[in-house]
Amino acid sequence: MGVRVRQKQQGGPWWVFVTHQGRRTSRQIGDKKAAQTVAAKIQAKLALGEFEFGEPDRTKPTQFQKYAEEWLERYAKRHCRPATYEGYSRLLRQRVFPLFGNTPFDAVTRRDIEALANHMADRGLSKSTIRFCVGAVRGIYNDAIDHGAVLTNPAARPGKFLKDKTDRRLNIVPLTPQEVTRLLAAAEAIDRERALRPVKEVSPSFSLFLLTAVRTGLRLGELMGLQWGDLDFNGRFIEVKRQWIRAAYSPTKSGRMRRVDMSRQLCEALRQAMDSRRVELAIQGREIDPNEPVFRSGAGGPLQESNVRRRLLAPCLERAGIRQIHPHVLRHTFASLLLSNGEPITYVKEQLGHASIQLTVDTYGHLIPGANKAAVDKLDAAPICTPGAPRAAIGNVMGGEVLEKIGDPSGTRTPDSLLKRQELYH
Repeated sequence: MGVRVRQKQQGGPWWVFVTHQGRRTSRQIGDKKAAQTVAAKIQAKLALGEFEFGEPDRTKPTQFQKYAEEWLERYAKRHCRPATYEGYSRLLRQRVFPLFGNTPFDAVTRRDIEALANHMADRGLSKSTIRFCVGAVRGIYNDAIDHGAVLTNPAARPGKFLKDKTDRRLNIVPLTPQEVTRLLAAAEAIDRERALRPVKEVSPSFSLFLLTAVRTGLRLGELMGLQWGDLDFNGRFIEVKRQWIRAAYSPTKSGRMRRVDMSRQLCEALRQAMDSRRVELAIQGREIDPNEPVFRSGAGGPLQESNVRRRLLAPCLERAGIRQIHPHVLRHTFASLLLSNGEPITYVKEQLGHASIQLTVDTYGHLIPGANKAAVDKLDAAPICTPGAPRAAIGNVMGGEVLEKIGDPSGTRTPDSLLKRQELYH
């Protein structure tokens, strides 16, 4: 139960949102003061049990598919990232519409949502994909409720059928330091061979791309979106501002810019690559563009994910004799190398750009070398844990003195009356 007052858009009218007994409704009021006045009255009615929802909105579409398609064009295309919009559109058309697209909008039930999740799971789709699809349906109903529809969101709190008990750490198998060395050596060998080819698939080099990946932990989209203007050689850091996803620039996954430190080796390698690019452009009578991608395709634009996986990473792994991996494993490798060197997990979190330290701990906490052993080893320092120590000789761990010897006339080892009473329960 609750009443909230807020604007849907900055500078727009103020709305009052009411949640009561699993149902929601909202009304546009006008200015903030009037909305707060209305909210106070509704709150009083809720407390007295006198609040009633109005008549259902008769203007909403009769079919789920009709409203969902309108929501995609009106809201998702404008406010979601291109990749998110395309994912919503594809899953709705492929998975949702065939199941209950023709069902009346207010007749879709929680069982329909559960059936959707089971249908997708039976066809081998991952939990994250199912959660993403159900999230789109939930967003559609929240949109209708925010616009005055009086109904219960069937996709809210998806419950047990979306719980994922799989330990995500089981899927993280980073490269070892030895494998990283072999991978970079293989990339350098391939670069020497590529120098003789008339067409370069990746510029400036395979080895520099992979070195940047394992020394910074950037996501693949962030690597492909890296521009010369993002590099600060004096401060030795990279400003991660964007990612290149589905042939378009978009904000980083967190939506925030972050600074990632450059090692001396990486800083020097990128500096040399920039100097080479300057010479190359100077011959053409041009200057380097700060907005030019650091890693370019043969056509001069940013790389594409498929090309990175098939034409860059796969040949280097094969040459190095390493199993085929997804580019994201290089990000895991960066984190594991930092942690194995004893770096604080808070530093790893900032470098990776995680939204919370909990995500970093849940994902990489098991990679901290000897963390648990060091914790239990500290227990051995406590006198009470010393095997064979006589009870009378056990001292006060806090003060370092023996509390009292057994056989004291008081009948206890301490005169504290509270501990005397507790002793009766042992």
